[in-house]
Amino acid sequence: HRYVVETKMWYGQAKFDQGVEQLEAYLETEGASVGYLVVFHARPNVYGKLTWEQLEFVIERVKSKIQVYFVRLGDIKA
Repeated sequence: HRYVVETKMWYGQAKFDQGVEQLEAYLETEGASVGYLVVFHARPNVYGKLTWEQLEFVIERVKSKIQVYFVRLGDIKA
């Protein structure tokens, strides 16, 4: 079994979208239909407000399925 995983730091929505496109290209090159995008998020005051549905979700495309996981870095401030 081959797993295609892309890791990124969170630098905003535009960079995130580029990461999704990059992973889609890798999947096509590898002949795979499922990929994993792991995004490290270093802004605890922002991600502390995100729901679980916003931290882990699936992007369904015509030829691929991308499972997205946000990884929190740093402490959440109250």
